Amino acid sequence: MKLLVTMNYNFLDTSAVLNAGLKKYSHAYISPTTLTELESIKTSNKKDEHIKYLAREAIRNITSNTI
Repeated sequence: MKLLVTMNYNFLDTSAVLNAGLKKYSHAYISPTTLTELESIKTSNKKDEHIKYLAREAIRNITSNTI
């Protein structure tokens, strides 16, 4: 008997994390580059306040693992 388990994993870039959020995905991978970019966005003087908020929220969700 074969047991086939299929899970949908997603690899998210910075844009996907900011636009769709993380709660949409049950299984997601995020690269270290994406984390670095999110940190840069949240402290940037050139980014819109809403984008900075989304970056802070994403980092909070990642670090607390409450996605």
